[in-house]
Amino acid sequence: MKLSVVVPLLNEQDNLVPLYEHVSAVLRDLGADYEFIFVDDGSTDESAARIAALHARDPRVKLLSFSRNFGHQTALSAGLDHATGDGVISMDADLQHPPDVIPQLVARWREGYDIVYTVRQSTDDVGLARRLVSGAFYRVFRWLSRLDLPANTADFRLLDRKVVLALRTLRERTRFLRGLNPWDGYRSIGVP
Repeated sequence: MKLSVVVPLLNEQDNLVPLYEHVSAVLRDLGADYEFIFVDDGSTDESAARIAALHARDPRVKLLSFSRNFGHQTALSAGLDHATGDGVISMDADLQHPPDVIPQLVARWREGYDIVYTVRQSTDDVGLARRLVSGAFYRVFRWLSRLDLPANTADFRLLDRKVVLALRTLRERTRFLRGLNPWDGYRSIGVP
C-alpha cells in the first residue's frame, strides 16, 4: 500500500517541518510506503526552500511550485495530478487538520470506502456570521446541485486511486473538489 499526501500551501514556511515530521511518524506507524506532494501556490516566504531542504533529506518529498497564486483548489488539483499512491490524502499545511486522524481514514478506506472525508465536530471557534454564511452555502449548494454535500467537511480526506483518476478527467477551470466528490457516485463515509 502506498499513500500520497497532497499538501497545497501558501506562505507556510514555519509549519512545513512540523507537518512533515508528524505525518511521517503517523505513516511509519501504519507501515505504509508514502510520498509527500507539496504544492506551493505562489508563496513569497521561504516555503519552497524549506520543502527543497526536506527533499534533500527525504526523496519522498516532492515540490510543485507555481509562479503565482492560482488558488487552493487549483493547487489541490495539481497535487492530485502528480500523486502516485493507491490512496491519496489531502490536507492543509497550517496544521489545522490533525495528522492523528489519518489512521482512521486509512481504516475506513481498507473497509472498502472510496472516499473518506473528515467532518468538523465543533465550530465554536468560528464566528456567528461565518457559521450563518457556511450554513447558507450548504443549503444553496444542495438546492442547486441536487447533491447531498455533507456540512462541515474539509479538504482533509482520503481518496482511492480510482477516484483520483476519475477527478483527473474533470478539467473545469473553477473547481470545487468537495462538491465533485458526492457527484462522482463513489462509496464515501465521514470521519469526525
